[in-house]
Amino acid sequence: MQCQTKQLEKSQTELTITVAPEEYQKYLERAAVDISQHVEIKGFRPGHAPYEQVKSAAGEMKIYEHALEYIVRRFYTDAVAEQKLDPIGMPKIWLTKLAPGNDIVFTATVAILPNVKLADVASIKVEPKDITVADAAVDRGLKTCAKRARPRSSKTMPLARKTGWS
Repeated sequence: MQCQTKQLEKSQTELTITVAPEEYQKYLERAAVDISQHVEIKGFRPGHAPYEQVKSAAGEMKIYEHALEYIVRRFYTDAVAEQKLDPIGMPKIWLTKLAPGNDIVFTATVAILPNVKLADVASIKVEPKDITVADAAVDRGLKTCAKRARPRSSKTMPLARKTGWS
């Protein structure tokens, strides 16, 4: 597997992943087994037909299409681990090249955690300001809190107060 990365704007990265035929062959065989379970092939039990028989019965591109899910999952996660990325969410995947016997090339665009640099807090200086609050303002605030705390009607009173239960 080869992987090329390209940094995009808004904390996104584009991975172009190339997978050689010898690397994805086992996924084609796995896809052929899956397909042979659903396609009737004369002389074979479901899931037990050889690759060449499934290829002639269902078609080679059907096998490739089915194997793509396995291939993309495996090699995308390998590329993310190799590049030491920290992705957020699901990637957008575009198939660039798919031809039997050739390299499979796909592109994955993924959002990653942005690099955040904090400012040097020691260089920031803040001068404290003296704040005075008048007694009248404190009294108004207390009266407002008291009005909000008391019940406005019997509908908002707890059940124990309405019925006299204790």
